[in-house]
Amino acid sequence: MNEIQKSLLKIIIHLSKVEEIDKHGDDLLYGFRNYVRRFSLAQDEYSITHNALEVIANHDIKKPFRRCWKNQNGKKYKVKYDHAVPAKEVVKLILKNKNDEEEIKNILLMTNIIVILTPDEDKKLSKKFRDSMPEAWNYRIDDPFARYVSLNIQIEKNAKIKMFGALVV
Repeated sequence: MNEIQKSLLKIIIHLSKVEEIDKHGDDLLYGFRNYVRRFSLAQDEYSITHNALEVIANHDIKKPFRRCWKNQNGKKYKVKYDHAVPAKEVVKLILKNKNDEEEIKNILLMTNIIVILTPDEDKKLSKKFRDSMPEAWNYRIDDPFARYVSLNIQIEKNAKIKMFGALVV
């Protein structure tokens, strides 16, 4: 966990304790989910799919990759960023454990995965699992990449892409 994530963890823990944060629908949960999203986006390395790795093949993966949608030359990347476990699911888990700060930290760390994928993979994923995980998925024992596995989207398990730049939500 880096310094930004440590600060975001404190904010998320405080927000989880707001008595009726889940009683007002998206009016309050939207902001809460954005802090959860930022927690994962703030990490130093992202995972990547096989197809996305081919798309960025001309980028030396030993060098950091910008978090924003454009490269240093102002050209749009032909990839998307996705939370392996959707923030909506992470927030549900946090709210079920809102009185246990250590468990909130564990939930965030166990779901702390951003995947770089192609626009086609993103569309495929969004059709079935836009904001959800496969039925009966359990963050303690199941694969955080379960959505990708169920749709035959191949994650490059040994490839981590170093990231830099502003957080993009």
